[in-house]
Amino acid sequence: MNRYFRAVALAFAAAAAFHAFRAIAPVAHDGSSSARHALFVLVNALVAVGLWVRPRWLFVPFALLTAQQLWSHGGAALAAWRDHGRVDVTSLAIVLLMPATLTLLLLERRRQASGPHLHRR
Repeated sequence: MNRYFRAVALAFAAAAAFHAFRAIAPVAHDGSSSARHALFVLVNALVAVGLWVRPRWLFVPFALLTAQQLWSHGGAALAAWRDHGRVDVTSLAIVLLMPATLTLLLLERRRQASGPHLHRR
């Protein structure tokens, strides 16, 4: 499970880099402002670090972020399909990845609560 979390942490770091680029060099067809991109630089960087070290409390803020991302990217995926007949691959990946990661964080949290184990790292 540790490899999975590390891989997802790297994906969040890449997302932070993407948002940093879009904050500095916005594009006309992007519906997000530079300020929103800057906010997600911070959010994604913090989540990347959080998934790398996985403090026990990470589950709650990650659950909130998952809800926000499902609303935002889920809506974008549906709109892309409905309005243009295309699959928004990025949004689809986020809609699948976030709940899966949240589930694994919950499982890890439950294992930690049940006592000391050697499987953490």
